[in-house]
Amino acid sequence: MWRIIQRINLAIFILLVFSLVFLIRTNREKDQIRNKQEHHDARLLNDRVEELEQELRNSRVKLVDMLNEMTHVTDTALPVTRTNGSNFILPGPLSYLDHVPSGATLEPMIKIGKLKSELDLIIGIPTVKRSDDKGEVSYLMKTLSSIVIGAGHSKSYGIMIYVGEMDETFIGKIGSEVQANFPYLLKNGMIEIISPPQYYYPNFDQVKTLNSFGDSPVRIKWRQKQNLDYIYLWMSCLSKSHYYIQLEDDVIAKSGFLEFMMEKINAQIDDWFLLEFSNLGFIGKLFKSQSLNIMSEFVLMFWRDKPVDWLLEHIMYTKICNPEKDMHLCQIEKRKIKRTIKPAQFQHIGLYSSLKGKTQKLQDASFGRKAGIPSFRNPPLIKAFTDIKAYNRFTLSHLYTGRSAFWGQTFTQGSMIVFVFKESIRISKLRILSGGVEHPNDKLPTGSSVFYSNSQMLDPAMFRDESSFKEFGHVNENGNFNISFDESKAPHVSTIRILINQKSKYWLWIYDFYIEKY
Repeated sequence: MWRIIQRINLAIFILLVFSLVFLIRTNREKDQIRNKQEHHDARLLNDRVEELEQELRNSRVKLVDMLNEMTHVTDTALPVTRTNGSNFILPGPLSYLDHVPSGATLEPMIKIGKLKSELDLIIGIPTVKRSDDKGEVSYLMKTLSSIVIGAGHSKSYGIMIYVGEMDETFIGKIGSEVQANFPYLLKNGMIEIISPPQYYYPNFDQVKTLNSFGDSPVRIKWRQKQNLDYIYLWMSCLSKSHYYIQLEDDVIAKSGFLEFMMEKINAQIDDWFLLEFSNLGFIGKLFKSQSLNIMSEFVLMFWRDKPVDWLLEHIMYTKICNPEKDMHLCQIEKRKIKRTIKPAQFQHIGLYSSLKGKTQKLQDASFGRKAGIPSFRNPPLIKAFTDIKAYNRFTLSHLYTGRSAFWGQTFTQGSMIVFVFKESIRISKLRILSGGVEHPNDKLPTGSSVFYSNSQMLDPAMFRDESSFKEFGHVNENGNFNISFDESKAPHVSTIRILINQKSKYWLWIYDFYIEKY
């Protein structure tokens, strides 16, 4: 079309030039003839003028014919080709998984059970092989037991277990254990086990990334595989429930967690993207199921490059932050759609990570806080002492005030814990609980002694003066100690001492220290 317009403009230009030239020549020749009128006959002048006028008419006819021909061309419809859109392809999962064979599908290699439709909540649990120096380690059945117990009689939830392994024997073992321990979950469409096709994973040695962020090659491969595991799990849960929550295969759920979470969901007024029911990694992250789509696509684009928890932060940044403003303001904006709910409803119990060779003792300090002892319940202290090194924020003072458990990293025979009260009290009940379902091995050794003294022992040198203490009793085989007194027999107590009677290869987890007084 552009060429046709150019041709029309050129023709008009030629016509104007030709007319101008004709006028110039005519005027020039008239002047010449006028100057030579005495030498030429007037008839010859008229004949010449007629010849020039005839040439102009002929030129005009040719130019009009040319313009008509051009107009005919422009009136002719340009050829239109209709397509079925087969050459226009939107990116999908396989666009970012170029290692997957052409024409392949992503249907599970193995599928055990089937979740029913219209669930309120799906609990997604990815699981892989774990091992210590003695062999395989698994926390999955303990995790499932705590979920079933914590959910009570509800049938509005489902569990999707993603097995990120190609070992069919390992997958079959998980299926057999689920069938043996939770047959009613399979029967009622409340649990499903899936694993991806073998070609879903690439050769991770050949996967390139632009920035290691200080991670070793082994850790980079681990986080890349974790991204692919999460993506497959999320895509498998699309449109199957109203909400989705991410757990791991080495956590336990709090009793009543399901009712608690649904109450918190229904209490939300403004729109939200994420509700956190644990502050550890990706544990306890709850989303609307419709959000799984954008999460899958976003992580698919960058699965090679960054860990999944970082990518989650990027999603929220993209959704709500203004890049032209301060990052502090961005954090404030993100809190509008990312809401942390306390106390935590899930606790990490796994010691051995899915990253081979890594051990971890991650804990959410707010887990179980509702059942903890408020600070005003235990008598005021003047001193709390232990020669056992506390891990992270799990200190002795936090235990006493009910803010968290006490987690000691190492202890030996003769290690001690001492509480000194501001005022002498008369004890009605004393309860000390250790180990428990969270850390069954991290308990007070059986036979360790609990003592009391009516004197305020402020000097640590006095803590080992046996003549100043009387014995309450001994820790039982479960790592617990309970004692109660009638008011008439309640002793006056200013100091309590726990004396450990033997060394242990495990840590020490005391999750409850409770005193009632008269």
